[in-house]
Amino acid sequence: MEINTPGRICFFGEHQDYLGLPVIAMAISLRANLTGEKRKDKNVIIHKPDLGATESFSLDDLNYTKPRDYFKSGIIVCQKEGFTFSIGFKRLN
Repeated sequence: MEINTPGRICFFGEHQDYLGLPVIAMAISLRANLTGEKRKDKNVIIHKPDLGATESFSLDDLNYTKPRDYFKSGIIVCQKEGFTFSIGFKRLN
């Protein structure tokens, strides 16, 4: 799995677009690159080298366990949109 997406800057309305509120945004010349691989179980492992931390959880338990549980929240949003996750994955970089 490889994901490459442009960065953006918000001049107005930061963190409002997901609420359907107005935002004035512009792409910038920085990109986010993520690579990962499939796992045989339902575990998700995210290495965060900039923070010197690793986060892991099971797709079978997406209950929030801390404030700002962004990775679980992202998976839940995807599921609400019809995506399914039958196996876990591991972020490599």
